[in-house]
Amino acid sequence: MGDDLPNDENKRFVADYRKKSPGLRPSFYGAQSYDAAQLINSAVVAVKGDLSKKDAMKGGRWRKANFKSLRGPFKYGNNHIPIQNFYLQDVVKDADGQLALKTVATIVKDDQDRFHGQMSDEVIGASNAAVALVRCARICCANRPLSVGER
Repeated sequence: MGDDLPNDENKRFVADYRKKSPGLRPSFYGAQSYDAAQLINSAVVAVKGDLSKKDAMKGGRWRKANFKSLRGPFKYGNNHIPIQNFYLQDVVKDADGQLALKTVATIVKDDQDRFHGQMSDEVIGASNAAVALVRCARICCANRPLSVGER
């Protein structure tokens, strides 16, 4: 993950990561995982921690993506695929001689997948996505595995 993406959240994430793991850089997968955890947290905060409010969580609150993404501005389309920017990055050597990503340009702004007009919440099962989100939040908040009945 480049530390020069044009947003403060990414710069802070990369700096914190490098401080805790000297000599290493976060990967894009790490950034996506961080964003996923922030998304879950935003849904839990929206229902004030009451995970029994599944309807409130699936009713669009989690799709608002009410958090600051490391990838810059994004929101979810009607088929739950992010609408986001894409960046051109070069691999360069930094001041320490280590390989790093350098952002050259924002090559696509607010990109949306080409199938977004063909799908609706009913078709893709928005309620199933919300149930999965609640289950994931339970794991994160309770710090325990789900029992067979909760799966």
